[in-house]
Amino acid sequence: IEVEDDDFRVDALSNVKFYGNVSIGGISGTIEVEEGFEKRCGIHNATLRNVSIGNDCLIENVNGYISNYDIADGVFISNVGVMNVQGTPLFGNGTEVAVLNEGGEENVVLYDKLTAQIAQLMLDNKSVRQMALREVSARPRMEHGTIGKGSRIVGLRNMNNVLVGEACDIQGASCLTESTILSSEESPTFIGPDVILESSIVAEGATVTDGAKVYSSFVGESVHVGKGFSSEASVFFANAYMDNGESCAAFCGPFATSHH
Repeated sequence: IEVEDDDFRVDALSNVKFYGNVSIGGISGTIEVEEGFEKRCGIHNATLRNVSIGNDCLIENVNGYISNYDIADGVFISNVGVMNVQGTPLFGNGTEVAVLNEGGEENVVLYDKLTAQIAQLMLDNKSVRQMALREVSARPRMEHGTIGKGSRIVGLRNMNNVLVGEACDIQGASCLTESTILSSEESPTFIGPDVILESSIVAEGATVTDGAKVYSSFVGESVHVGKGFSSEASVFFANAYMDNGESCAAFCGPFATSHH
C-alpha cells in the first residue's frame, strides 16, 4: 500500500480492505457529489485490489469490490457492486458485427475511432476492415482499466472490462461489460438507470439511459439511446436519437431518428 501525500490522513479511511498493490493520492479535500452538496474525500466501506487512486476522490459503499482499475483525480464512486478488469481485454475494440446483413458475414469493425465514413467503406471493402483490426491489435494490452478524471459512478451493479473516460456520469446502470465509454469535460457522456451495455463503443457526449440495452453496437457522438430501446449489431452516428424500439444490423447515419 503506497500513499503519495506526505500529509496523508488515515482518518479519511474506514472499513477498507486492501489486496495486492494499492496506491492512494491525497484525500484532504472535498468533492461535490451533487450541486450544492460536498462531502469530504476518502475511502469508506470498500474492498480494493490492485487499484491506484488519484487525488481528491471519494469511494464509498462498494458492496462487492474494485479490482485492477486506475482511478484518476476527482472521481466519485458510491453504492456500487463489482468493478473488475480480467485478463488483457480490448474493451470492446475489434468487435466485428454484420451491418445491413442480419445474420450474415461481419462487415464492420467497432473501435473507438470509427466514423460514419469509415464504416461505409468497411461495408464494401474488406481491406478497410483489416486495417482497423490491425490498428486495434497493435495497441498495447492493458491489465488495468481506467476511470477518467472527474467521473461519477453511482448505483452501478456490475462493470467488467470497461474503460471510462473523463467527466463521465454513470447513474444506476445495471451491467456494463467489454466496452469503451469515451467522454471528456467538454462533451461528457451519460449512462443512466438500468442500462445494459455489452461489447460496444460509446462516443463522447452520448446518452444511454432508461433501461436501454446495447449489444455489439457503436453509439456515436451526442447520440441518444433511451426508453428501453434495444440495439444489437448496429451503428449510430452523430446526433442520432433512438427511443422505445429496437434495431438489429442497422446502419443509422447522423441525425437518424426512431421513436418506435
